[in-house]
Amino acid sequence: MEGRVLNGRTEFLIGGCNISNHTIFWSSSNEVGYTSDQYIIILRLNSNGQLVYDYHIQGDPGEIIYIRSYIYLDNQLLVSVNSNNKINIYHKIDGRYKMVRTETTGFKFIPEVDLIDGNFYIFSAQDNLSLIRFPALLPNPLEVFEDFALGESFPLCCRVCPISGILYLVYGETSGCIFFRSLNDRTAPSLKIKAHKGWVDAVTCFVRENLIYIVSASHDHTACVWKIEKNVQPRAKSTIVDLLTKHILVVNNNGVKSEYCVIKDSILAAHGASVTRVEWLESSEFSSRYSALNGVFQNKELQTQGPGMRIITLGMDELAIIWEYDPVNCIWNDKV
Repeated sequence: MEGRVLNGRTEFLIGGCNISNHTIFWSSSNEVGYTSDQYIIILRLNSNGQLVYDYHIQGDPGEIIYIRSYIYLDNQLLVSVNSNNKINIYHKIDGRYKMVRTETTGFKFIPEVDLIDGNFYIFSAQDNLSLIRFPALLPNPLEVFEDFALGESFPLCCRVCPISGILYLVYGETSGCIFFRSLNDRTAPSLKIKAHKGWVDAVTCFVRENLIYIVSASHDHTACVWKIEKNVQPRAKSTIVDLLTKHILVVNNNGVKSEYCVIKDSILAAHGASVTRVEWLESSEFSSRYSALNGVFQNKELQTQGPGMRIITLGMDELAIIWEYDPVNCIWNDKV
């Protein structure tokens, strides 16, 4: 896996993903890390633009199955989940990640963690699909934020996505479907989309002002990019093509209902095996200045000068592919 080096710093951005038996993360401070069994190995970018060993962290017994870095209120955070359902939170102190909190629960976690407005959200699928929440910087205990009954299919991946100020749980199932369910209003209708021919192994969301995208990855060797935008076409005037390609999501924000269209924007097909992981690559500058929930830029220059859209997909073919959007030709270009 490689990243372009601009002005002496890596253009790897913030995030994390799984590849083979290892979990990889990248941060905003010229470092990349990966896991092996219970160890976290930290690499740094040297003056020659090469990634070299810096230090390692020994975790608790159990294979680390998920790791990801975040920036919140100028704090660099690292979250890991291991096979014994233990969550460890690390803060960067004096240039190194040090564990500041650990949680052991009876939950069986789906290895996805979101950080939204100061709270971590993690998911558990047992008898129900549970959304568990805990503060990023405070020692408050874990709490079950929402509980959903499972259907006939089993959820494999979940993310929290803000749409018009409302939090939605977006999850993929073994049926090949993705679901949108409101976390603010349990009575709101959910949206079900047949997204893939195989299991949906991963989903991720991207929110920038009025741009909202979901990407789903599947056993069918593809990833699909879904664009979410406000519906300006009255249903009475919809064409047959509209009815077949647009999926309507009704968002209720304090009694004000808005219709949004979920449209399949692109299909990313370059892997020769199941696509098991997908993430957006966002710059640290963008992430630290933008609140996804409020949808407001604190720095207006980023609206036009911010980083382009990039996606990383990882597959069972052991390929890591970075996709960069070409706004001129409206296509995604891939780089292995």
